[in-house]
Amino acid sequence: MRKKFFSLLLIFILAISMTQTAYATSISDLQKQRQEKENQKKGTQSQLDSVNDQINDLSGEKDDVDAQISELTGQIAEIMASVSLLEDEIADTQVQIEQAQKDYDEAKAKEEAQYHAMKKRIQYLYEKGETSYLELLMEAKSWADMLNKAEYVQEIYTYDRKMLDNYAATVQEVAQLKESLEEQKSELEASEYELEQEKDSLQVSLDEQKELAADYEVQLAKAKQEAAAYKAKIKQQNAEIQKLASQEAARKAEEEARKREEEAQKKKQNSQSAQNSSNGTATASSGGAKTV
Repeated sequence: MRKKFFSLLLIFILAISMTQTAYATSISDLQKQRQEKENQKKGTQSQLDSVNDQINDLSGEKDDVDAQISELTGQIAEIMASVSLLEDEIADTQVQIEQAQKDYDEAKAKEEAQYHAMKKRIQYLYEKGETSYLELLMEAKSWADMLNKAEYVQEIYTYDRKMLDNYAATVQEVAQLKESLEEQKSELEASEYELEQEKDSLQVSLDEQKELAADYEVQLAKAKQEAAAYKAKIKQQNAEIQKLASQEAARKAEEEARKREEEAQKKKQNSQSAQNSSNGTATASSGGAKTV
C-alpha cells in the first residue's frame, strides 16, 4: 500500500512540474510579445517625432512664405496707389495740354489776323505811294493838323507793330508752355511704365510665393495625416501592450494561486503521510504485544 501511495505522489509531482513549466513558458511568451510591442511602439514614436519635426519645419517655412506674400502684396498695393496718382496727374496734364493748344490756336489766329491787317495797311500805303500820303498831309488845315495826321499815321504803324509783337510773344509763350506740359506728361508716362514693370515683376514673385505656399499646404496636410496615423497606431499599440500586460499579470496571479495550492497540497500530503506512518507504527506495536 505504501508503494502505491508513493507512485501516486510521484505522478502528482510530475504533473505539477509540467504545469509549472507550461505556465512559465506562457508567461515568458507574453513578456516577449509585450517587449516586441514596446519596441514597435518606440519605432512608431520615433517616426511620429520625425514627422512632428517635419511639420514644425514646414510650418516655419510656410510662415516665412506667408510673410513674404504679405510684404509683396503690400508693395503691389503701394505701387498701384502710385500708379493711380500718376494716372490722375497724366489726365490733369492732358487737360492742361489741350487748354494750352486752344490758347495757342487763339493766339496764333490773332497773330495772323494782326499780321494780315498790318500787311494790308502797309500794302495800301505802298500802292497809293507818297502822293496819297502827301495829299493826306496837304489836306491838313494847319501845321498842327498836319503834324497830328503824320503822328496818327506813325501811331497806327507803331500800334500794329506792337500788337504783332505781343501776339507773337504770346504764341511763343503758349507754345513753350505746351511743350513743357508735353514733356511733363512724357515723364509721368515713363514713371507709370516703370511702376507697371515693377508691379508685374512683383506679381510674378507673388504668384511664385503663392504656389510655394500651396505646396507647403499640401506637404503639411500630408505630414499631419501621417502624424495622425502614427498616433492612432501608437494608441493601438498601447492597447495591445496593456492587454498583454493584463494577460501577463493574470497568468502570474494564476501561477501564484497555483503555487499556494501546491504548497497546501504538499502540506496536506505530508500531514497524511505522517499520520499514516504513525498509524502503521502503532499497529505494528499492537501486533507484537499480542504475540508475546
